[in-house]
Formats: sequence, structure tokens, C-alpha cells
Amino acid sequence: MFPRLMTVWQRLGNSPAKAKRVPLKPAEQKHIFIAAGAVTKEGAMKATLVLSTMLAAALVVSATAQTTGTATRNACLRFGEIYSWDAPDNRTLIVEDNLHQKFKVSLMGYCPNVTFRERVGFRSPGAMRLTCLLPGDDVIVNNAGAGFQRCPIRSIVAYTLAMQKTDEAAKAAKQP
Repeated sequence: MFPRLMTVWQRLGNSPAKAKRVPLKPAEQKHIFIAAGAVTKEGAMKATLVLSTMLAAALVVSATAQTTGTATRNACLRFGEIYSWDAPDNRTLIVEDNLHQKFKVSLMGYCPNVTFRERVGFRSPGAMRLTCLLPGDDVIVNNAGAGFQRCPIRSIVAYTLAMQKTDEAAKAAKQP
């Protein structure tokens, strides 16, 4: 125990409840009584300042995450919820989940023969069934004779109707 606190408690019969009711001497008013012991006013003010600074920083980070992460938060392609997929080219997959929401998965580079495959796999280290696929995870394609080809994911975005119409128009423009 703190020496000043002990003298006040001894003077009042070792009762912290009574210590709150009795005015202290000016030398002893420097201490605030808390259940665990005594804290100086300066220490309490520093703790309040640190806590309020941490709260303000948390609010700023939260507000920033809400404004920048809206598209990312909505584009959660769950690892174990993949229903179907289509590969319009060797750099893009359109993946549909069990809720029939579509996602555009852009690959970091050229993924050979992905347009001709019946099956692809998705690899996410440490993923569980409800984990969202993230950039850096892999699309796995089995190439006959060459083994498995890893194709890293660059981005995953929700595939909107406007994006689908744009892709269909581009595909129609390419065909003679």
C-alpha cells in the first residue's frame, strides 16, 4: 500500500468507505482513491488524455475504413461457397457463389488454358469454408503433362449488370 493512503486509512479505522467522506489535508489531496489504491491527479489526467487520444484514433481509422472499404466489403467471395465459374479470357474469371452473386476475379498474369478447363481450384492459405478469397490467393489449374499451374489473384470485385453489359458489348464487337 501507499504510505499516505495507509496513514489516512489507519486514522479512519482502515475503512476506504470512510476515507471518501472525510476531507484530506492539502498534502494528501494530491491523491484520488480508487478501489485498487491511490492514483495522483496528474496520472489520472494523463490516463484520460491517452484514452481519449486512442478513442479519437480509432474513430478516424473506422471512418476511413468505411469510406474506402465499401466495394471491398461487398465483394466477399467465400472460399467454400463457389457455385460456378466462367473464364472469358486467360486473365479473368467470372465466379458465381451459392447465392448467385457474381464476382469478377482478375488474375495477376496470364493463366494458360484456363478458358478450356472444366475444373479450377481456389487456394487460400489458412482458409476455412466461410473465409473470403483475397488478392494474393491462387486459382489452381491442372495442365496435362505440366502439372498444376498457380495463377495468383490480383483483385476481386462484385460483377455488376453494367459490367456484364460492357463485357458482352466488347465480345460482340470482336466477333466478325
